[in-house]
Amino acid sequence: MVTHALAARAAPSTKAHRLSLPGAIRLGNHIAVDAAEAIRQVCDRHGEVVRVRMPRHTLYLTSSDVAIQHVLKTRQANYEKATLRGAFASLFGDGLIISDGPRWLADRRLMQPFFGKTSMTKLKEDIGASIAEEVRAFGAGSVNVQAAADRASLVTFARTIFGVEIGPHVAALRRLFAAGVHAVYERDGALIDWDRWFTTKRQERFLGDRAELYAIVDALVRDHTPNGTMFDALIDAARAMPNGAQWLRDHVITMLIAGHETVAATLVWGMMLLAAAPRAQAELRLGIDHGDDSYLKQVLFETMRLYPAVWCVSGRRALEADEIAGVPIAAGEMVVPCIYAMHRNARLWSQPDAFLPERFAHAQASKRPSYLPFGAGARVCIGEHMAMIMLEAALKELIARYEIAPIDRSMLREVGHDAALTLRPKTEPFLTLTTR
Repeated sequence: MVTHALAARAAPSTKAHRLSLPGAIRLGNHIAVDAAEAIRQVCDRHGEVVRVRMPRHTLYLTSSDVAIQHVLKTRQANYEKATLRGAFASLFGDGLIISDGPRWLADRRLMQPFFGKTSMTKLKEDIGASIAEEVRAFGAGSVNVQAAADRASLVTFARTIFGVEIGPHVAALRRLFAAGVHAVYERDGALIDWDRWFTTKRQERFLGDRAELYAIVDALVRDHTPNGTMFDALIDAARAMPNGAQWLRDHVITMLIAGHETVAATLVWGMMLLAAAPRAQAELRLGIDHGDDSYLKQVLFETMRLYPAVWCVSGRRALEADEIAGVPIAAGEMVVPCIYAMHRNARLWSQPDAFLPERFAHAQASKRPSYLPFGAGARVCIGEHMAMIMLEAALKELIARYEIAPIDRSMLREVGHDAALTLRPKTEPFLTLTTR
């Protein structure tokens, strides 16, 4: 388990702070940080709403449940999604995590029925069977659990939502997704976006990777036969659009990346936490062996509190002047809700860095306003219900089949965050799986 010393808390601050994030390392013309922990420490030191002066604009970082609920739900109409264009659009195009306005609303309405509770209830058995099959393939010994979890979630998502088998493409998709996501984050964080005006070597690599990714998606579309899945709906909608082929690529890529990363990242963090907490693992196994899933849900909820896959919501720009948690926000200023920082806010959670699944023993604990692992408001994660089905089935199969142990306990103490699209371990972790 990763623990961090908490700085003394302070009242919300409106003082402008120049960019000086803990752990920042300058690399060329951009800044590489453990962004999740950096923002958390800024809020711990300077207040739950902190005004930060960036090179190109001023924004507010927040770990306040009141502020985050206000921006994402209470007054969401006053805050437009503002930051995920530019470099991000070069990979995700007009996929759901990028688009906004009428285009986003139309696309969301097209896809929502396939992820709703009714559809998920019908697919629950298939989803569970698919991911359990993939978990059984993890095998015993020293296992790269990140690679194994990525495969399990990718195959299951594509099989049950798109009705396609992507097993032969998994290795290429993992490589291309990782390269693409990190390329756009690196470009977005640059003080000067050279790729906007010049074809740099980085841009050449990115365009080559993207062309390979497009080729895989195009082949899936070309070889697809109607099967009643969401893939049919997307393909039919694309046929009626002048730019349908690109629109379809954008949504397939977005769905495959976002759809599998949320599950894979949470599953890996959960395995690492259980490897470091043998008593919790034993209690979970005892419940599963006796047909009681209550502690299973508690473990998953606590894992998502400590390591929310949606660790930070993209910035929201105020359309009109407003006030959040007592802090005035001018029209045009941006607020960045950090879910990771809120989930580890000492005012909101006792022992915020400790892995304590029992804190979710009460049925309403996961509904508290300071707990938002899938975001909130109109743009709450569309795949929330599917993710929970996959996670429960995967962890249940893992614990029933294997004992999980760390290869090196120091790894669990020293692992860092790769805080990009989702929150993943900095390096792909290996754990020891022993067949029961």
